[in-house]
Amino acid sequence: MVLFAPAFIILLVAHRALAVTFNLSVNLPFLTPSLGKSVVNIVKFIQANEIILNDIDPTGSHSFRLVYTATNFTSRNATLAIQNAIAEHNVVGVIGDRPSSLTIPQALTGAKDYVWMCSGASSSVDLTDKSLFPYFFRTMAADPYQGVFFSYFMRHIGWKSANVIASSDAYGRSVSTSFMSTAQTLGIQIAANTVFNAGQANFTDIINTVLNSGSQIIVLATTANNGIELLRQAKARGLISSEWVWLVCDSFAYWMTLNVTPQDIDNVNGMLVVYPREDSYNALYNQSVARFQQLNPGELVPAHSFNFLDCVSAMARGILRIVNATSAADVLARRYFPDLNRFFLHSFEGVTGNVEFDRQGNRLVPFQVFNFWNGTSTLVYNVLPDSSVIQVSPVRFFSGTSDIPPDRPRKNSLVATWDSAAGIALAVLNAVSMLTIVAVWAYLFYARERPTVKNLSFPFLTLIAIGCMLLLGSNLAALGVPTVATCQASLWLFCFGFELIFASSAAKSFRLFKIFHNKRLSKVRMSNMALMVRVSLVLLGQSVILAAWSAVDAQQPATIQTRSYITYRCSSANPTTDWVFSIITLLYNFALWAILIYFAYKTRNIASNFRETSFMFHTAQNTALTGVVVAAFAWFSFGESSLAAFIIKQCALIYSVAFAFAALIGRIAVAVYLDTAPPANDSVVLRKASNGSKRNRFMSASVAGTATIGGTPIATQLNQLKTLQLSVIRGDFAVKRLGSLMSTWTNHQVTLNLDEGVLHFFSLANDAKLGTVIRLSQAQVYPSSAMPGCLDVSTKSGGAWSIQFLTDDECNQWLALMAPSTPVGTSKERSRNRSTSATGKVGTGTTGSSGGGTQQQGV
Repeated sequence: MVLFAPAFIILLVAHRALAVTFNLSVNLPFLTPSLGKSVVNIVKFIQANEIILNDIDPTGSHSFRLVYTATNFTSRNATLAIQNAIAEHNVVGVIGDRPSSLTIPQALTGAKDYVWMCSGASSSVDLTDKSLFPYFFRTMAADPYQGVFFSYFMRHIGWKSANVIASSDAYGRSVSTSFMSTAQTLGIQIAANTVFNAGQANFTDIINTVLNSGSQIIVLATTANNGIELLRQAKARGLISSEWVWLVCDSFAYWMTLNVTPQDIDNVNGMLVVYPREDSYNALYNQSVARFQQLNPGELVPAHSFNFLDCVSAMARGILRIVNATSAADVLARRYFPDLNRFFLHSFEGVTGNVEFDRQGNRLVPFQVFNFWNGTSTLVYNVLPDSSVIQVSPVRFFSGTSDIPPDRPRKNSLVATWDSAAGIALAVLNAVSMLTIVAVWAYLFYARERPTVKNLSFPFLTLIAIGCMLLLGSNLAALGVPTVATCQASLWLFCFGFELIFASSAAKSFRLFKIFHNKRLSKVRMSNMALMVRVSLVLLGQSVILAAWSAVDAQQPATIQTRSYITYRCSSANPTTDWVFSIITLLYNFALWAILIYFAYKTRNIASNFRETSFMFHTAQNTALTGVVVAAFAWFSFGESSLAAFIIKQCALIYSVAFAFAALIGRIAVAVYLDTAPPANDSVVLRKASNGSKRNRFMSASVAGTATIGGTPIATQLNQLKTLQLSVIRGDFAVKRLGSLMSTWTNHQVTLNLDEGVLHFFSLANDAKLGTVIRLSQAQVYPSSAMPGCLDVSTKSGGAWSIQFLTDDECNQWLALMAPSTPVGTSKERSRNRSTSATGKVGTGTTGSSGGGTQQQGV
């Protein structure tokens, strides 16, 4: 017994002599001012809880000492820091660093000396590669898990699209890549994917891309300090508002510990932070918080502090396992076979709860979603590993309410659909216009045998009416959301409608031009069939252009949308093709328009057919003006005014069609109606003598002037007028001005002064304007083609009148008297041509010299 006591003391002393203290280095950028107090307080939290190392070795044989090394937030300084820690303190393990960009170079550097490394914050997926980082593990989930939980949370909320803004470092790439990969499998569309460099000062391009993306959800994959300037510029551009939602990484848990301004704090209101669960509220957790607050009253525990403290425990436990498996001397001399799974990846109860790892050294932990508001973060959701989401408390978005903003803005549809007010109004307006055209055409069809209609070539009037209908049909086809069929229909109907109107009008004006300007063609009949063949050739040419367009790159609906509106337009997939064929079509139709303008201008003063070519000329002019409006609103984009532009284009086309139809067809219907309607009170149809009987003499009792008759009565046969010498002839007749829809027959005193070669019209009404004087040498006089017993007088300046006589003989006698003073034929030729016209086989009267008249057909 006496010998046993000294032996026990010797063994105890020897054991104490073999006890070793292992150095562990805490490598963090706690001397970097720009990081604020977050890293400093992490260091203070670890220092306040170093006591946990005392319980690592239950035998008390070995101990651990923490040394603190500043990495200064650059890769170079971080590398130098771990080298210094190994050289000066022979550290066997390192706790750090916070950002992955600093952890990676340190892990690579320490690996050659068997220095184990554990981080409570670095989450880059690169650190999962054990071929490069065999000595690294972490109490923090890897970034891919963070991106995956982003996707689970978005699916739970119901968002179907998101924008990604990521930094170009390992941290940003890891989170963004995993998020986009998982999001696509869950049916979440990535509207925009943008990348920026750390330290970047201008984010204009990124903000513009997000603004035009069509999604209002933004996933920001970067560290908090890299996001300060980005959020400031985003706020200035309206990206931080009640319409937008920002989801950020766990790094933003440090936000309040950074050097941020009150405006920066306001910028994160409503922001959602996805963060691995760290608050366990177990006994170890509560004790660690109490120790920190005792030494640092009033200070907040920064994010990741608990993870780093669990890193300290995990590192010490692993080193102790190596010592137990080998020896302390082997550990210090790095003489052992390293095995991460064997020595370090054991689960244990830490301050964050149960600490468990996968085979790559990544922490397996559920995630939580925190909600920022006025500088305070509140837990609102738990996102479990099985992808289920549990709401803990109401979320508060930037609007200050819990109303979940939609992932896409509520866009205004700038489309005149069939059920919208604009669409209904335009449809009704087009339909009414079409019904009006049909009704007027039906009336003219009923009256097609009347000279007024027949002489204006009813087949061509029908073609013009069809052209007007096709143009209005193109308007109707353009209503609603376009399809390939409606795009093609609107284009073809518009082109054919325009060409039917203008080709038909050009054919009619061409025939008049040939009749009045080419004497050699006076005996050539230009039939309707020949002219219609020419119109068909015009349509055939346009058909070839449109068919080629459809074959090369047919027009199809294209969607144009921004954050605030959506609209559509018909265009080819290749803009160049669209412009080329549009210009070809424009030039083709411009040539047709120019031909009509030329012939209508040349024949504008011809008074036949109710001055039809003059109205064609005005129609072409009006079409040119409205065509500019229609083309501008059809070809160019008007942004948020697209609907207004569409309505203006449709209304301009309706106006143009209405003008053309009224000028070329509608006025004819009015003329037919006025001719068949009962005469007005001031109209004179039949002139009566003072005794109530019809006048049947060539000269009235009021004739003034002298005449040498030679004993022969003045009202004898027509050939006796050759010996008659008259000076002034006067009579009261009904006269109507031609070329005006609203003109009526009114009583005039008509005086023919043969010596002066002039014709006078004096109104018998008490009007301020006395009358009209016409120089016969500058006028044409011929029997009216539309009204038997009437003479038409037209001047080169464009004026035209019709004089109504009681009988054909009286009409022929006046024509014979005026013939020597006017460039017209003999009375026999006129009478014969008028009779031919009355049969409806040819058309209007004739003009020409006595050697042969020019026969004018219906135009």
